[in-house]
Amino acid sequence: FLFSKIVLETMGPMTLLAVRSLIAVTFLAILFQKRLRQMKLHTFLRGMLLGFTFFAVMMAELFSLKTTASSTVSFLENTAIVFVPIFECIIHRKFPRIPTVLSLAVTMAGIALLTLGGNGFSLSMKTGELLSLLAAMLYAVAIILTDRLSRQDDSFILGILQVGFMGVFA
Repeated sequence: FLFSKIVLETMGPMTLLAVRSLIAVTFLAILFQKRLRQMKLHTFLRGMLLGFTFFAVMMAELFSLKTTASSTVSFLENTAIVFVPIFECIIHRKFPRIPTVLSLAVTMAGIALLTLGGNGFSLSMKTGELLSLLAAMLYAVAIILTDRLSRQDDSFILGILQVGFMGVFA
C-alpha cells in the first residue's frame, strides 16, 4: 500500500495498475505458454470475470490511496474478512454462528474507532475511507468468486488470466 501511494504521486491509478499487471502477465505468459495453449474458452471467460472483479478492487484501492493514509486503506480494505462471512451467510441464507457474530462485532467496533474521527460520533467518512470499504466489499466478492471458480477450473491459469485482464481493463 505504501509503495502504491508513493508511485501514485507520479502516475495515475489506471496507469499504475496497467503497467504492473501487464508486466506480470507478460512474464507469466512466457514462462507458462505451454499450459496457456491448453486453455479452454470457459477458463478464458472465467479468468476475464475474475480479472474484472479484481480490477474493480484495485481501482477502489488505488483511488482511495490518493486521499487517505496507506495504513487506513490497508486496515479498511482488509475488513474483507468481515464481509466474506456476511456475504456467505446471505448467499446460503444461514445465520452465522455466535463466535463469528462476536468476531464481526469486534472488528466493526475497531473500524468505527479508526474511521469515525475524534469529534464524537459524527457518522461521516471521507471519500477515501468509503472507497476503501468499497474495495473491501469487492475484495470479499472476489474471494468468494475465486473460491467457486477455482474449484471448477484450472486455478493456475485463472490466476494468470486474472492478472492479464486486470491490465487490459486498466
